[in-house]
Amino acid sequence: MKSWKAYFLEFLMVFLAVFLGFWAESYRNDLADTRRVVKLKNAIQRDVKKDLKQIEEYIRQADFNLSMIDRMDSLISLNPIEVDQKDYYNTMVNYSVAYMFVPSDKSLTQAEEAGI
Repeated sequence: MKSWKAYFLEFLMVFLAVFLGFWAESYRNDLADTRRVVKLKNAIQRDVKKDLKQIEEYIRQADFNLSMIDRMDSLISLNPIEVDQKDYYNTMVNYSVAYMFVPSDKSLTQAEEAGI
């Protein structure tokens, strides 16, 4: 027959084992969550940089389109006989291009879904 000290020692060992197991699992989950947050923040940062580059490119394209609009305006004001047809159609084609900005928000959507 075991003494009450032996039962208490076994209870204490089982309790500590279970407690430390739960504590280690909680710590591992917190560590994984922290790593996921860092990855999502980096992904959002990359997306924002990509969007900024895309916006800069669109600004450059918009400036080009404005120059084509000015060129078209000057061609329209000329006498039709004096207008170079190749220049006119080249300007017309370049004038009619439109660009749509599509932000890359995949990482931001993932962050919102994760509650970050």
